[in-house]
Amino acid sequence: MGDHLEADDGEVRRGEVVQRPPWRWWFYLVLGLLPVLVPLLLLEAAGRVFLLLRPSYDVLFLQPDRAVGWKQVPNLEWTWAGWHWYANEFSVRIRTNSLGFRDRERERAKPEGVVRIAFLGDSFVEAAQVPLEKTAAQLLETRLNREPGPTRYEVLNFGISNYGVGQYLLAWEEYASQFAPDYVFALVAGLHLERTVAESEVGRFHTTASRALRLRPTFRLRGSELIRDPAADYDAFVAAQRELIEGEFGGRRSRRRETSLVAHLVKRLWARHAGDPGAVVMASGGASGRDPRSLIHLNLTILEELAAQAKARGARLVLADACPYLGGPEGCSHALRTFCTHRDVGYVPLGERLRAANSRGRSTRWRRDGHFNEAGNEVFAESMVEWMRKHAASQPAEVVESR
Repeated sequence: MGDHLEADDGEVRRGEVVQRPPWRWWFYLVLGLLPVLVPLLLLEAAGRVFLLLRPSYDVLFLQPDRAVGWKQVPNLEWTWAGWHWYANEFSVRIRTNSLGFRDRERERAKPEGVVRIAFLGDSFVEAAQVPLEKTAAQLLETRLNREPGPTRYEVLNFGISNYGVGQYLLAWEEYASQFAPDYVFALVAGLHLERTVAESEVGRFHTTASRALRLRPTFRLRGSELIRDPAADYDAFVAAQRELIEGEFGGRRSRRRETSLVAHLVKRLWARHAGDPGAVVMASGGASGRDPRSLIHLNLTILEELAAQAKARGARLVLADACPYLGGPEGCSHALRTFCTHRDVGYVPLGERLRAANSRGRSTRWRRDGHFNEAGNEVFAESMVEWMRKHAASQPAEVVESR
């Protein structure tokens, strides 16, 4: 008895060492972490509840299209809440028409007594950030039809996310021209000029995040001749989207985003610590590295072709210049205004109107998403209504009706 010393749990005895049970280290470790783990678990639980109330979605709402590169999936219903992990600014239910555009169903044959406007553009025209009736196209149609007189108006929206000026021409040739419009409105800013020559796009989802595919038909000049180059990786685009649908999206085109709030916060903190590169800074030659003058010249050549084709079908091209607001190469607005003056193309100083609205305290874009909010779409529509009142009314009625 005297040769042995008692110890708690019999861990240490004279002449031998009994190891401490390994579970005790884990117990003390967890006990020490509880002040951190409990708040994190509560925060994560609150985030999950919040996500149920304001869900966000990943959506494959675009599909390959050989003629234009891509456009929306026909007859698709989906909800768009932006790229954030939850619906923090908007949540919009969207349905495309049978042709694959965000518009009402339209008859190809133009009804008698109707003046049609074809609206070309990118996501700022597509306007997935606001309800259909709040888009610039629908506001324009509604307000024009309030004008006294027998004429009715239809405004057809051919805007598709990430389109450039070159794709405006392709969309006109393949789709918009079939509806015999009397006017063709096109939104133009620096990003639309750049996209004309930017053939590659990188995927946003896990399966495609590291792949840059040449998805966009592009344009270039050979002397004075306009050369069209088809999308080089069109077939790979088709295969990649099929792989996404069958794999990550489980056979669907939309999935609810299930982002962990704690993981999201850690990612944000890490990005801030590492330094967020932010937006691409335009160099002297623009984001594409091209000389601004050659880039403007190429796009004006495309717009000249669009204006000529529209005129041949009895329509008039009208440019909504957003360069002062959305940015563009030096001299962009001056070049567009001069082009419109010499080519009998309508000109809408949209960028100036948007900047004026902002200076008066009227915010026109979503702070996080960056696209037009409802006020931005209203300014867009008001600018086009003003142009139509001033110029369309001056044309003889028989000319408009004969188109």
